[in-house]
Amino acid sequence: IRKRDWTDQGSTLKARINGKLAVCQAAGWVLVKSLLSLNSEGKTSKMLLRGTLAVLLDAADACILSSWRKLKTCEQLFSSLLNGVAQVAVARGGQVLRVLLLRLKSLVLSVCTPAPSA
Repeated sequence: IRKRDWTDQGSTLKARINGKLAVCQAAGWVLVKSLLSLNSEGKTSKMLLRGTLAVLLDAADACILSSWRKLKTCEQLFSSLLNGVAQVAVARGGQVLRVLLLRLKSLVLSVCTPAPSA
């Protein structure tokens, strides 16, 4: 969600952004629940697992790099995404642990950098 794409200002803009972030959070929740309900065996399931984790981690990374990162809704989305990744990792065991740890390392480094100024 880029600021320059919005014509609204003030509380209207904040309400639209909060709505978009809430929808992203709900979509992430649906992805995690769907993934947890799948049969963990099989090539298709493993590919779906990797793809879903990549999407969730990319979204979490986007939260951190976003100019909206200080919004409570963005923080909640970030927390929800990481919680979903953790749930999947625990449920699936070591299938993707190495890749997941590498992605989490870059995410932690992103969290430690200062927020971009608007």
